[in-house]
Amino acid sequence: MTDTKDLERLTRGKARAEILRSNAIASIRSVHGLALRVSSEPNVAPQFLIAVTDLDMLWSQFKLEDESVLDFLIKLDKTSEYSSGMPAEVRALISESKAIADSLIPKGADALDMSYINSNFTSGNVPKPPAPPTGVNNSTSRLPEIPLPKFDGDFRYWPTFRDRFKALVDSRSNLTPIDKMYYLIGCLRGSAAEAVRSIPVASDSYELAWTTLSNRFNRPRMVATSLVDKLLNIPSTTQESLQELTNFMCEVSESVSLLNALNIPDFGSFLLFALAFRRLPISTRKLFESTVTSDYPSMSELLTFVGTRVSILELVGESSSKTNKSTASLKPFHGDQPRKGGDRYKGQQLSHAASLVTAAPNKTCPCCSESHSLDSCPRFKSWSVDERTRWTKEKKLCFMCFSAGHWSNQCKSKTRCHHCNRRHHYLVHIQPSEQHNRDEAPRSDTSLCTSAALHQSSASSVVLGTALVHVRDRAGECQTMRALIDSASQISAITSSCVERLGLKCARWTSPITGLGGVPVVNVQGRVEFSVQPRFAIEPILAVHAWVLPSITADLPRNTLPSTIKDRFSNLALADPTFNIAAPIDILLGGDVYPSVMNGRKIIVDTSLPAAFSSIFGWVVIGRCPMLK
Repeated sequence: MTDTKDLERLTRGKARAEILRSNAIASIRSVHGLALRVSSEPNVAPQFLIAVTDLDMLWSQFKLEDESVLDFLIKLDKTSEYSSGMPAEVRALISESKAIADSLIPKGADALDMSYINSNFTSGNVPKPPAPPTGVNNSTSRLPEIPLPKFDGDFRYWPTFRDRFKALVDSRSNLTPIDKMYYLIGCLRGSAAEAVRSIPVASDSYELAWTTLSNRFNRPRMVATSLVDKLLNIPSTTQESLQELTNFMCEVSESVSLLNALNIPDFGSFLLFALAFRRLPISTRKLFESTVTSDYPSMSELLTFVGTRVSILELVGESSSKTNKSTASLKPFHGDQPRKGGDRYKGQQLSHAASLVTAAPNKTCPCCSESHSLDSCPRFKSWSVDERTRWTKEKKLCFMCFSAGHWSNQCKSKTRCHHCNRRHHYLVHIQPSEQHNRDEAPRSDTSLCTSAALHQSSASSVVLGTALVHVRDRAGECQTMRALIDSASQISAITSSCVERLGLKCARWTSPITGLGGVPVVNVQGRVEFSVQPRFAIEPILAVHAWVLPSITADLPRNTLPSTIKDRFSNLALADPTFNIAAPIDILLGGDVYPSVMNGRKIIVDTSLPAAFSSIFGWVVIGRCPMLK
């Protein structure tokens, strides 16, 4: 029902915008019609010259409603209905009308001389204006038009825009509120336009729109802080030259003048506050901002607040050593953290699911702590190839030089395996016969997520949460995929066949990924980014970063369940209407997106049946159910 109401609301909005756009076009065509009649009917020239002054306002109205129509068509997925040539056609009518009006006015004249028009036409009786008194010079020079200011949402330029717009538009008593509203909308860009997009264009809306913009972008303290930052970031002069000293004086004078224009009550105290405030942690700054009430806080206010925080932390008995220790043990490793082994992950963004910890470089053998290299270690050589390979992976060592400072794909060593001439050390070389036996071994117990390791019971079956979702392919079209929703998986995954079907570009990925029981997941083919959304709604849209695998799990459920189980949930809008039929899984939505998928509601139809959990895709069925015959 919600989707139907949204569709009706969007349809009504599109129809309203189209009507308003048509009205603007009709008015523009009416002015253009007068322009075409001027050459044959000179008596319509005064009416035409008055009407042509409304063209700018009509053009602003047309652009506003045309953009609204396009927005509604995009939301309704009907962009093919948009007439892309209409703006150019309307603009051509306006340009032609203005050109005809310009030809009727003598260059340099401030007011229209009707006798000049009458002399340019062979027919028609146009009344002549009375002659000016002798000795009075009515000719004046026309000044260039002052363009209206533009505002894109940058708070630093709000005072300038506010003052200029008030002087040019807001202070003019001959303009109606609806005219001011159209001029205001025409001056806004970017985030400023978004701030008033939901406000209807009406006479009563001008004051609301202006108040909304003032409340949103009037940030005098942010302006003052940015000016202080600009002063602190002025580059140092290397030598005493005319150019450098002139630049220094201009930049400093400009910033100081703007700061003085803000009329800060206690400028010295605010300057000290700005210098000290930036040195506090972000959490402390957030708490301070939630309590401060003045536009320009003073240094004494900041010191009072920090003193209060110190007292609170002393009362709760915070131990810095325990806090740091627990944080170091629980915090996932990220690729941009510095460490002794070198910045192995520089330029990459590593997910916490595939995060790795590298041992610090050591001059001694990492296996037996003796003073020799790893490839000379008797203990390491005594192990089997599988044991050496597993130990090397656990220690996160390079498979070519056994160093902890990089991966094998970044190793600069030129040595290769003398058995197969590939890029790995000969001590971790696997013989073809062993590799063949390993490939033929059953892999049903190796899984990326815990759900794939469940063994089918003869008395009952476990239904895992699946959903049919829409994924946009490379061309922007939505394709339906079957997704497994599993909070136990630390990463999201997608099958290689699904990536090929969607035409997605796969980024290279060489870091190891482990599945259930710490077993390495082989054949990781890369990483992709795509968006997922419900089938019957245009939002929300989830951005998913997934690893590409040949397969995610076996068909789910393992065996097709009786249709009587599905019929018990017939009153719910299921995320997967065929959850009882065994079918392949295309996508795994793991714990990285799980909180954005599930809504938290739960329905139990029967204690012997799975429960239904609410999600953005519909109701997801999860739980144990009996194996009915």
